[in-house]
Amino acid sequence: MFGSTSDVEPLRLLHPSLSEISLLCTLYLRNCDPVYKLLHRPTLQRQVAAASSNLDDIPGGKSMEALLFAIYYSAIISLTPEQCVQMFQADKDSLLKRYRQGVEVALGKADILNSTELRTLQALVIFLVSISRQRATSFVILKHSKPAGLRRCPNQ
Repeated sequence: MFGSTSDVEPLRLLHPSLSEISLLCTLYLRNCDPVYKLLHRPTLQRQVAAASSNLDDIPGGKSMEALLFAIYYSAIISLTPEQCVQMFQADKDSLLKRYRQGVEVALGKADILNSTELRTLQALVIFLVSISRQRATSFVILKHSKPAGLRRCPNQ
């Protein structure tokens, strides 16, 4: 995590389309922000609008790019697999993989271990909370699937 970025495709290729950036930001503000309360909504909306208009040279630099990917990742975690297909025409697992790769590479490029930028810290916290939220959801599903007989081997 947050390692070398030499073998990774350019981050620009991992960003969603402009319309999807807007949707992901809206989903984040609706589904995640009420729980996390890490970002100032009006400022975030201005920053996302500025960044999405120029993904090749994002205003706010590497820390803003890390924050964008953390927002994408967190927003996707908040959706069901069906919602991902309906909204993005892609399965949830592939979207999570794509945006997790993006946030990890972006945090590495933002020099997370030495950065003093607030946006870099916000991106890291959103990412870590999102990971724990995803794991907690998986645990609850597994816990409840056993009594329902869903984890049984076909031969049992």
